[in-house]
Amino acid sequence: MIGLHRFKYNGYSSQDFDLLCDVSFDEDNGDSESFLNREAVASEVYNGTLRRVHNFKYTDVFAPRISLIKNTFDDFTEDEVRRALSWLTSSATPKFLTAYYDDSEVAAFEILGAPTSIELHKIANNRIVGIVFTFESSAPYAFSAIQTIEKNITSPQTFTITCNSDELGALVYPKVTITHKLNDSLIVQTNKAMDEPNKAEHIPGTVYHYNGVYYWIDDEGTLYEDSTIPSEWKTTSVLIENMTTNSKTAVGGNISQEIVTLDGANRVVSSSLNISRIFGNDFNWQWMSLAPGENTITVTGSCTIKIEWREPRKVGF
Repeated sequence: MIGLHRFKYNGYSSQDFDLLCDVSFDEDNGDSESFLNREAVASEVYNGTLRRVHNFKYTDVFAPRISLIKNTFDDFTEDEVRRALSWLTSSATPKFLTAYYDDSEVAAFEILGAPTSIELHKIANNRIVGIVFTFESSAPYAFSAIQTIEKNITSPQTFTITCNSDELGALVYPKVTITHKLNDSLIVQTNKAMDEPNKAEHIPGTVYHYNGVYYWIDDEGTLYEDSTIPSEWKTTSVLIENMTTNSKTAVGGNISQEIVTLDGANRVVSSSLNISRIFGNDFNWQWMSLAPGENTITVTGSCTIKIEWREPRKVGF
């Protein structure tokens, strides 16, 4: 049973219905469920003398119970029961429940799911004094509120993102929103000459500079080099590198004020252009990732970039 100060779900707060949720109708002593049980994924040899364990998987989903009573400690009326049950059961799709341990606006954690088992707690003479429900999550743990970092990139910029994920053996794939600007050429310093063999390492729409020579690739994929910056050249690409996870995410072919969204969790790339944009070779199909701990990020391009992610929270109850 969770003892919360309040929670928000499906557009409302428990306080909007004058409800308290830091109570329990059950004894809450002794061992309690963490919802983090796991089992081995294994195969056996022919005679059963050895199990080859490949990995471990979670067997449960996070499904805490929450009790609700009126803040006046009175019985529920029929209308009050209807309003509360309508609020809890009207969503047919998973939504986030945001939990708070105090009256601040700092969320303790969030759960993606929906109420499943819902019970009315009664005492003598059919008096309803509480509502108890189970909130079944889509994962074995909770999540943090959305973490956001936004940067205005005018030249190659390096910064640090700290990811406080409790899933230490897994990467977090954030949502990256790139709003492209159209400025003069952005010159990227490189540590080697650009030639046909390593052309694939560079992204179109960017001018590279090495040892006094400028290199660039046109829309047809042709490689050029010159001792001066190409005239009328506009930067059309963005490169995001995470030195910690050794990931490189490149998006090219952008135009002024275009918004490109990289949804790493769902592996979806989209554009704000009214016409359908086919990314094809404009995207290297490598999704930005974050490792638990500090991540060193370098962004090259002419854009505003917003990075949003949620972190697993193994709160247990």
